[in-house]
Amino acid sequence: MGLIVVSGPRTGSTNLMYSLASSYSIPYIFEPDILTDFEYSNYKDNVVKYVPLADYNLDYYNRLIEIIKQFDVIILLDRKNKEEQSESFYSLKNYGTFYKKWGHQYIDKTSEQYKDILRDIKIQSEVLLKLSEDLNLEIDYYEDLFNNKTLTDITIGLDTKYLNNKYKLRQTKITII
Repeated sequence: MGLIVVSGPRTGSTNLMYSLASSYSIPYIFEPDILTDFEYSNYKDNVVKYVPLADYNLDYYNRLIEIIKQFDVIILLDRKNKEEQSESFYSLKNYGTFYKKWGHQYIDKTSEQYKDILRDIKIQSEVLLKLSEDLNLEIDYYEDLFNNKTLTDITIGLDTKYLNNKYKLRQTKITII
């Protein structure tokens, strides 16, 4: 069975990918370039996580939807709070790696970089909305997934240990040693 998670950045999609892979006992593929050299047989028994480009055009979108439709299970994942999503992506780009906890770093919301990140995240959300309409699928949201520990399609299995708050990268408390 091939599963694909199409998501915006900083939406908990990596933990969702781990959760699905563990639940179905299949490997995962982290953000491959599925547009360049796609052959479904290379992906069919995996959980694939893909973040769409923020540079939307019709050719790109048509190719993307053609690829996505080949998967047995399609999950669209976004985040309701665009400001927190942008802050998280800003922190990633300026202070860390994909898995580094953060929370005390300065977020310069007046910078061009932050404004570009927010713009790109909004474009990616528009792509997810269009996919939702064209594929007749609901979008799952980070906030709901981590609070409820389930997807809108409750038949999709999850290993909920990956949806634990201890895996969140944003830390609101700073421990002084």
